[in-house]
Amino acid sequence: MTKKAIKIEIGQQFGHLKVISLFGPVKSHICWTCICVCGNEHVARGSSLKEGTCTHCGCRLFETKATMLRHGQARNGKPTKTHSRWTSMKFRVTEKNKRGYDDYFARGITVCERWHQFENFLADMGECPKGMEIDRIDNDGNYEPGNCRWVTRVVNQSNRRVSINVTFNGVTQTLKQWSDQLGISYQNLRYRIQGGWSTEEAFKK
Repeated sequence: MTKKAIKIEIGQQFGHLKVISLFGPVKSHICWTCICVCGNEHVARGSSLKEGTCTHCGCRLFETKATMLRHGQARNGKPTKTHSRWTSMKFRVTEKNKRGYDDYFARGITVCERWHQFENFLADMGECPKGMEIDRIDNDGNYEPGNCRWVTRVVNQSNRRVSINVTFNGVTQTLKQWSDQLGISYQNLRYRIQGGWSTEEAFKK
């Protein structure tokens, strides 16, 4: 017997989410604006609603202080670096993150269902080493096991789409790395490179 396709309609309930309007296409996915039982609006993919992988706005993903203590993820009443990285990772891919909307939500970047639970994230990634950040190996991929690692800020920035890579004397680095190595301000180097200077001219103090 063929499984009947689920049709999404205004007013339909999916878990804690109630569909209130059509949001539109996002990276070839039809998305819907929903209202969560907690009162927050949330934009979700239609496929995620149908499959049951998206049932709330994220409010239920944020653990209470007691839960953080249970996982040993609180220091002096504040979340640890690992827990903070996890929380920030989830916020990056929501429509509420206006600053990173184009870089994450609009591109369809998501956090895998397994990592909606902090204990699973901790089991897969381990504690965040001092001075490290979470980085996606494939910048077009999702936050999920196998595509994430702990790296320094320099490595993380070099993997971003907006990074400017420059090859000089057979060595390729980001403009920020060249700036640090040559002792020339990043803004000056970017002005020269984008202004059409040759690499040799741009790298002269």
